[in-house]
Amino acid sequence: MKLKGEQCLTLINRFGDVTVQGADKKARQELKEKGHRFTKAPTAKNVHGDKEFIVKVQPPALRPFENPWMCYDGPTRSFQACIPASTADLSQMFEVMQRDGVKTRAMNDPSVVAYKGYFMAKWEGSSVRVFYDKVVSPQAW
Repeated sequence: MKLKGEQCLTLINRFGDVTVQGADKKARQELKEKGHRFTKAPTAKNVHGDKEFIVKVQPPALRPFENPWMCYDGPTRSFQACIPASTADLSQMFEVMQRDGVKTRAMNDPSVVAYKGYFMAKWEGSSVRVFYDKVVSPQAW
C-alpha cells in the first residue's frame, strides 16, 4: 500500500512489505494554524534517482517495540522517518540487527545494548523501500 501525496517509508523483505506514513505538509500546516511552534519536518527528496542507496535504521535502546525507530539516508539526510514500533515485521528486522548489525552500549546505562543496522534501499515513487534481509557494512556517517 502506498499513500498518495504523503511521504511514506516502505519496508520490505522476503516476508512481505509494510508501509509507514511520514509527516506531510498538510499536517504540519494544521499544527501551525493551531499555534504550535516547531521546526519544519524534513521534506523527502529523491536525490538518488533509480539507484539503490544505504539507509541507517536504529531502534531505541530501551523498549524497542514500544517506541519509534529512526531511519534516514546519509550522509545527506535527504529524508528521515520515524517508524512506529507497532509496524508489522519489525521483530524480524531487529533479529537481523542483533545478529549482524552494529552493537554499542547505551551511554546512560552500559548494561543496555543498543543496535543499528545499515541496509540497502531504493525510491519507488514517493516511498522508500528498505531491503532488510541483510545488513551492509557500517557507514562513516
